[in-house]
Amino acid sequence: MQALVKQEPAILNDDRLAVEWVARGKSSIGLALRSNEIHAFMKAGSPIVVINPKEGGYLSVSHGTISLFKNAPHPNASIVYLNYLLTRQGQTAYSKAGGAVVRRLDIPTDHLHPSAIPVPGRTYLDMNEDTASLKVENMERAKKIFAPLLK
Repeated sequence: MQALVKQEPAILNDDRLAVEWVARGKSSIGLALRSNEIHAFMKAGSPIVVINPKEGGYLSVSHGTISLFKNAPHPNASIVYLNYLLTRQGQTAYSKAGGAVVRRLDIPTDHLHPSAIPVPGRTYLDMNEDTASLKVENMERAKKIFAPLLK
């Protein structure tokens, strides 16, 4: 990471803009870009190539988490919704709408870009369970390393 900082990469807070810079050639490489943005640009014909490391990658629940309000006015509505969402039909609709892989193995993936589909037999790091205890430590380390770029 320290060697990367010496190359003075651009750090953007706008996920779409970061992908657009790669699509337009303003940046030749993008790291940690949002897959839904990448695939939208690819679908529109942008010449972006996704490279997944052979060593494996990571899995994250990202936008796939669910929270419920305590003392919600209609708690049974949440139960009805969650029961539907976790069905094959609900997970298929969720995957198609969000362009994301779901954990159910009986959900079709033909609507997804191949780079978004985990490769069977490849090792993946679960960003939520495997790294949770290191999150604060890693964030502090990253802040120190990338501080010169955040001026």
